[in-house]
Amino acid sequence: MKIISGIYRGIKIDTAKDVSYRPTKSRVRKSIFDAISPFHFSSVLDLFSGTGVLGFESISRGASSITFVEKDAKSIRLLYRNREKVWLQSYKS
Repeated sequence: MKIISGIYRGIKIDTAKDVSYRPTKSRVRKSIFDAISPFHFSSVLDLFSGTGVLGFESISRGASSITFVEKDAKSIRLLYRNREKVWLQSYKS
């Protein structure tokens, strides 16, 4: 799964088979962001985050903050790992 647009376009978001979530497909994400285009939201709430791909897509498109809400411990570890990937990319740019 990859971020499809914005400054972090192409960053691969880690997933796991043993975590109980259903990732949002890229076609659905594109439709969501096309519907709310132009994207002018500064804060984003990603409920039932799973991998966090919707929140990371939002930050890639210009959001200044994301709040993730997730209760599954494995998903939370995955969120932290994906956050580090996005942050490392922002330091490379």
